[in-house]
Amino acid sequence: MAPFSSHSQCPHSTRDHYREPPSGFKRLLLALPTDVAVSLQRMADQQNIGAAGGKVSRMPRSLRGWARNWSWRRFLSLPHLLVCVWVGALLYGERWVFEEAVRACAWDEWERWPPNTTPHHLIFLADPQLTDPHSYPDRPWPLSTFTVWHTDNYMKRSYIQLSKQLHPDTVFFLGDLFDGGREWKTAHGNSEDQAWAKGRRPAKEQKHVENWGKRYGEDFWLQEYARFSRIFSDNWNLGGQKRELDRGDGNSLRVYREIMIWDSVHKSRVDVIANHTFVSVDALSLSAGVSDRPVSETAPITKPVEDFLNNVKVTKRKAVARELDYQAGKERILQYPHSVQDVELADYAHMPTLDPGPNGPEFPTILLTHVPLYRNPGTPCGPLREHWPPNSPTKRSNHARLPRSQKTPSA
Repeated sequence: MAPFSSHSQCPHSTRDHYREPPSGFKRLLLALPTDVAVSLQRMADQQNIGAAGGKVSRMPRSLRGWARNWSWRRFLSLPHLLVCVWVGALLYGERWVFEEAVRACAWDEWERWPPNTTPHHLIFLADPQLTDPHSYPDRPWPLSTFTVWHTDNYMKRSYIQLSKQLHPDTVFFLGDLFDGGREWKTAHGNSEDQAWAKGRRPAKEQKHVENWGKRYGEDFWLQEYARFSRIFSDNWNLGGQKRELDRGDGNSLRVYREIMIWDSVHKSRVDVIANHTFVSVDALSLSAGVSDRPVSETAPITKPVEDFLNNVKVTKRKAVARELDYQAGKERILQYPHSVQDVELADYAHMPTLDPGPNGPEFPTILLTHVPLYRNPGTPCGPLREHWPPNSPTKRSNHARLPRSQKTPSA
C-alpha cells in the first residue's frame, strides 16, 4: 500500500481563503437582471441602516470624507483666502460696481418735486462708440475679439442697470454710436477717402485703410447694426423708449448720411417730451459747408440741415400744438375745403396749415448737437477728455465748427 501523500490526486479549491465567501443573497443578486438586482440592493441597504438606528445619507462618499476632515484651520489657509479675494474682486468689478454707480444717480437722491406730481425722467446716453476693428487695428486675434466681447459686456451691463434701477421714460442716444462706422461701406456707397482728405489719417490707420475697404462692406455694417440692437434694443422693455441723434462722424459724410437714411432715422428732428421741446441738429453735416470742398459736393450734405433750421420755428410750434391737443384728448387733422378751383386762380399763399402761428404756445427748448455750432480754435474740452487739448480742426473733422459769419436761425 502506497504511503499517504499530501500531493495526491484530490481536487484543489479555487476560492481565495483570505476573502469572505459571497452570501446566498449576493449570489441571488448576481443571477437576477441588473435593474432588479439594484432595486433589491437599495431596499436591503435601507433596512440595514434603519435597523441600526441610523439615517440614510444622501451625501456622496467623497464629500463625507471631506466633511469628516474639515476644520477652520484648513479653510483659513492662504490659498483659500487668495481665491476668496479674487472672487470678490471679480464680482465687484463685473457686477456690483455697475449697481453702485447707477444707484448713486437715483432720482430720489437729488430731485425735489411737489407732492402728487409725476415727473418725466429722461437719460442721455452719449458716445457708446462700440469697439470694432477700427478701434485697435494693431491688436492681433484673439486679443481683438476679446476686446470687442469685453467692451460689449461693459455697455450691456451698464445699460441694463440704468433701465432696471432708474426706469427712465425716455432714453436719448447721442453719437458716436459706433467707433468706426464711417469706415464701413454701404451697398451703393464709397468709403474711400476724398482727394483732399488723403494723407491726413494717423499712421496706424493709414496702413489699414485699403484692407477696411475690401473686408468691411454692407454685410459687415448689418452685422454691426444687429450687434448694437443686441446690446441696447433687446433690453428696451427694461426702461423707456429710445431716441437717437448722430451716429459717428468722419470724412465720409455722404456714406454716413446714406446709412442714416437707410435706417429711416431723421438726424435733424424735433421731439416734444413732457413739457420740453428737444431740437436735434445734425451740426456735423452742417460743418461740411466750411470745408475747402466745392459747394457742388457739400450741398447734398448741408442743404437738408439748412432747410430744417430755416423751418424749425414752424416745426416746433406744430409739435407743441399737437402734443397739447393730444393731452387734451383732441385730434389735429389738416382738412382742406372740398371745392373745385381753377389751377390759375387757386390761392396757394393761404393753404390750410397746422401751424398755430407766431402767437402759438411754446415749451422750453433744449438744443442737441454732436459738434458745437461754433468754438474758438484750440478750445479745451475739459480735463476728462481722452486726448486733451484737441487737435487742430483742419486735421480731424470731429472738431469742425461753423464760422461766425454763418447765422443759424434761433430755436
